[in-house]
Amino acid sequence: MSEIYTALRRGLARSLSPFVSFAEVVKEYAAYDGSPAQAADRRFWAEHARDLPQAVTLSSRRDPADGKFTLPLRERIVLDAQTTALLSAHATARRVSVGVMAMAAIAVYLRRMTRAARLSVGAHFMRRMGSVALHTTERGVNILPLQIAIDANMCVFFRVD
Repeated sequence: MSEIYTALRRGLARSLSPFVSFAEVVKEYAAYDGSPAQAADRRFWAEHARDLPQAVTLSSRRDPADGKFTLPLRERIVLDAQTTALLSAHATARRVSVGVMAMAAIAVYLRRMTRAARLSVGAHFMRRMGSVALHTTERGVNILPLQIAIDANMCVFFRVD
């Protein structure tokens, strides 16, 4: 992407696009569907999800029809420059990304708010490694259950070490 942008900005001829057509992604998925690789993936995820912890929620609102907690509860937070710089410094000191620090902070927060020692958090992951989807401009992500066990006394800065 950066090579294309740089060439366009400089008025140079750009090389052939490094991207593949989304039709290639569909073709790959069709070949995967029903394959031994898909069967192995299904076995893996069935085993992985066999012992998922009970779902937690921070919502205090209940659905009047069935009494269950209503979802989703969403909160948008914008970090100020000082907090962002502090988070970035902690991440750099621990040789992890700010994204990893944020995920650790979410896990620690959920642990403290729900008292659940084991969490399953839906995490966005790129499609299977080696997939042609890595070379398309279309989004190809999966939401996968990331299981996390957290000690009650742990703080975010211990979790990422």
